[in-house]
Amino acid sequence: NAAFVNALLPETTTRVYAGTDDGVYRTTTGTSWTRTSAGIGSAVTALAAVPPLGTASPLYAGTRGAGVWKTVDTATTWLPASLGLGDLFVRALLVDPVTPSTLYAGTRDGVYRSTDAALTWNATTLAGVSVLALAFETGNSSTIYAATKGGGVFKTVNAGATWVAANAGLTNLSVFSIGVDPVTPGVLYAGIAGDPHVFKSVDGAATWTTSDASIPSSTTALANSRNRTVGTLLNVSECVLLDVNDDGSPDLVAADAPYAPYVFENDPL
Repeated sequence: NAAFVNALLPETTTRVYAGTDDGVYRTTTGTSWTRTSAGIGSAVTALAAVPPLGTASPLYAGTRGAGVWKTVDTATTWLPASLGLGDLFVRALLVDPVTPSTLYAGTRDGVYRSTDAALTWNATTLAGVSVLALAFETGNSSTIYAATKGGGVFKTVNAGATWVAANAGLTNLSVFSIGVDPVTPGVLYAGIAGDPHVFKSVDGAATWTTSDASIPSSTTALANSRNRTVGTLLNVSECVLLDVNDDGSPDLVAADAPYAPYVFENDPL
């Protein structure tokens, strides 16, 4: 069988977690994978943590229709962490790098916030819109950008207390992905539906301009270069497919597909 990889989260240079339609998988070699999501019972569409992860560090999983789950034993056991959130479809998770007990969840009904390490959740004022991706401003975790389906980009500068639309220059309000420059605050990028270009803002999403170069399809995921001193942004326009072999050792392969996953890495700001 096969499952789409919806999120990848490196724990160390030798351990990687993958969220898939069949739950969470973990590898220490890159060649063999072990399913480590007993109890979740749903596709895992987001993963988040503050690196480096230790043996007792929390790892959070957002799911398709089962809210948020949490583990503190390297994904051996998982417990539901959705009080106030319910069974919403969670497409994005952020952990505040300054205050790790504060999290944000992008759902089909807006953005939710937890201040107690996912014990409880409360809705922010961004509601009634499907959130596809979230990103902190570089160096400022009170400023957050939300990419949404049909509503464009929203921005908060007060940790979700209020949000404003920030779409001047975008050609479509279905924004699949958003990424920030790791060096320069206020510089960010967005991939939108039906447009082969990556959009760029240099003024904190007040205005957007399109790139000159195009790619074969809409940009459905954005990721910074792992070298944090270089403001390189990579785009992903193909689906990463996790092919689960009969012996239970999945293979990661690139495959064209109409739906591509949200693949991201939670490096510290």
